[in-house]
Amino acid sequence: MNQFQIFFIRAILGAFLAVVITRMFYGRVHIGYVAGLAFIMVGLAYFAEFLRKRRNR
Repeated sequence: MNQFQIFFIRAILGAFLAVVITRMFYGRVHIGYVAGLAFIMVGLAYFAEFLRKRRNR
């Protein structure tokens, strides 16, 4: 898989999980909360990948 495919999968999963989490805690889906939470989750996925690659060197 190339980097764009990985980003696309992470973005889709991040958006889906953000909708589910926002729905669980707020009862409604607010686009601002979903976008912010999805952005944070995708960023954390890339940060975890960075840490994992750094540790394996």
